[in-house]
Amino acid sequence: GSGCIGLMTVQSAKLMGAAEIVVIDVLQNRLDKAIELGATATFDGRDEKIVEKVKEIIGEYGADVVFETAGAIPTAKMALQLVKRRGKVMVVGTIPGDTPIDFLKINREVSIQTVFRYANDYKKTIDLISKKKFDVLSMADKYFDYDNTQQAFEFSVNNKSELIKGVIQVANLK
Repeated sequence: GSGCIGLMTVQSAKLMGAAEIVVIDVLQNRLDKAIELGATATFDGRDEKIVEKVKEIIGEYGADVVFETAGAIPTAKMALQLVKRRGKVMVVGTIPGDTPIDFLKINREVSIQTVFRYANDYKKTIDLISKKKFDVLSMADKYFDYDNTQQAFEFSVNNKSELIKGVIQVANLK
């Protein structure tokens, strides 16, 4: 997924020197932003041949690390199809409910790790943002005045394809 969490993951992977950064989402505006922020390829997650197409880029054996950032059961299952032998799946998204895993399909010494994305990273993240290593401002693409808070929430829920992150401005900082 290439919401804000996924886009920060893209930037982190780029900063850490990843050779290929492939992003999958169903919203074109988010895929476009992923390319802008460092992804080397993007794919529409609704494509039935998505796993095969991604492996054309990352190699037939899969990726060293796959980050699940959408918080959805289908993307968690897809992550397991994309990771290589002895690779790692990092589950960053908050997946509701039970996620069934067919362990025979990942019987390749795959590691699965969950991540609470905010734990222990504030200082480092703030430092990297202040040094302009992360572009967080471009992810906020819709602004609302404080008086329009209800409209902001309604717009954000009903118009996901038109924004990446909405921001309610409490004060005019200009």
